[in-house]
Amino acid sequence: MNFNLRRCLWILLSVLGVSSAFAQPTISSFSPLSGFPGMPAQVTITGTGFSTSPGGNIVRINGTQVTAAATATTQIQISAIPIGTSTGKISVQTIAGTVQSIDNFVIGPFIESFSPISGGIGSTVVILGAQFSNSPSMTLKFAGTNAVFTRNSSSQITATVPANAMTGPLTVSTAVGAAKGTNITITNFFVPPIISSFSPPSSRAGSNITIIGRSFAGVSAVRIGNITAAIVSSDQTNIVITVPNNAATGKISVDAPPNSTLTTSNFIVLPTIVSFTPPKGRPGTNVVITGTGFNGSAANITVKFNGTTATIVGPTSINTITSTVPANATSG
Repeated sequence: MNFNLRRCLWILLSVLGVSSAFAQPTISSFSPLSGFPGMPAQVTITGTGFSTSPGGNIVRINGTQVTAAATATTQIQISAIPIGTSTGKISVQTIAGTVQSIDNFVIGPFIESFSPISGGIGSTVVILGAQFSNSPSMTLKFAGTNAVFTRNSSSQITATVPANAMTGPLTVSTAVGAAKGTNITITNFFVPPIISSFSPPSSRAGSNITIIGRSFAGVSAVRIGNITAAIVSSDQTNIVITVPNNAATGKISVDAPPNSTLTTSNFIVLPTIVSFTPPKGRPGTNVVITGTGFNGSAANITVKFNGTTATIVGPTSINTITSTVPANATSG
């Protein structure tokens, strides 16, 4: 039996004078006093005269019907608050009548989207949603850092990325709490990584480098030149990497999608000789030197045999050099 039929039956019973079993509902309290649209809810309404029949109660918040069911004639549980619900009184309608709460149920802020999802210090971000309060207590933060913003309306805010912002959650908070959002697929705002320094400025393959800066959250790759380095550890302000065996002198880049940044100066990879062959030979003999950190360009490499400069012949690479024993070379 639908609600309207039950209502007609109640009216008929009233006319016949047998409607005493259908008491007018009352609301004495509800808890909690606030909630968020589009999110699972656990709001308990306490009172009397609630119907335990399926569909026997129509529950609304400020006129918007919500998902609710009575667990007893004295209690109703709200399980879902639709998006678009606004702050207002709770009403319960049964076949015996409608009752309204004395106090308002407060709807918390809701973030639907923000654009762009990435930007540098000082850039502008537009946040769309609902229930953005005009109270001075409302705050907007980028990864916990307060931002200057303008409330354009209850559904739009324009904010400026603060000077010390890092990649992390974008949050809007009112007295009810931090904004929720079920429609939003990206909760982090991405601030491009900033490299302040790295140490040491030069080293050999296999050694560790510490990169100092900020907004390193979500780092996916670090490269020296175009060679990817292994990340030993990372947090918002520090990254430790290991110089790869095939690295050459070049700038360090940090990738934190969708952003990437480069150092202004080069990291210098120092050469290391691992072996050479043959181990001995006369002047004019070609010697293949194997190692790491060779520049790869013969114009930038000097090879010496016991202090005597040698000629580089053939192609060179990061890991190999071929040189000719000079005429006046000595063992060493």
